[in-house]
Amino acid sequence: MKRPSLSLIVSCLALVVATSGTSYAAMQLPKHSVGAKQLKKGAVTLPKVAPAARAALRGTTGPRGSTGPTFGASKVRSSVPLTACTSQAAVSMPVTVTRPSRIFTSASAAWTPNGTSLKSGLIWVDLVNADDAIVATTTHVIGSDFGTASFRTPLSVGAVLGKPGSDADESTAYLAAPGNYTLELQAEASDGTCSGTSYLWYPQLTFVLLGTNP
Repeated sequence: MKRPSLSLIVSCLALVVATSGTSYAAMQLPKHSVGAKQLKKGAVTLPKVAPAARAALRGTTGPRGSTGPTFGASKVRSSVPLTACTSQAAVSMPVTVTRPSRIFTSASAAWTPNGTSLKSGLIWVDLVNADDAIVATTTHVIGSDFGTASFRTPLSVGAVLGKPGSDADESTAYLAAPGNYTLELQAEASDGTCSGTSYLWYPQLTFVLLGTNP
């Protein structure tokens, strides 16, 4: 039998030492010796975390936040005929109040005398309750045309609804009680012979319930 060469013996010894050294390291790793420094980034994923540990990290549900603002907008009408010197609701929309609230409203339109002698168009917004009574309103906005009978005068109003007969400000703002209301964009044409029909173009109405904040 041929004797093994020296290089073969050295190779076998190196393999035995390397294998036994790795096994020793794996078997003799001290308890609690692996910490955050030894873990690679992303090594611990959610499926590897025990369900009990995940439950312990989950806190209790916090308090519910306050209700956000309620708002709405009417459909835009192409045009509305206005009988001279008579106010009428050009656009209306329902408003449901679930808690005491001030109401901000805005409205816009364009008025034209339509070839009549009428010289001014007015718009404002009324809040009507379930008994068909006006409980809040805005100031009147007027636009006049003393030159061209076909010119469209832009009109717009935006304010917190106030008590009827008062200027709309924080001290007179109307606080709507819970209930069902109707918001109406009122329009009127005057300053002429009070004859003929003018037009209100593209009237639209919006609102935001502000809660009890001023």
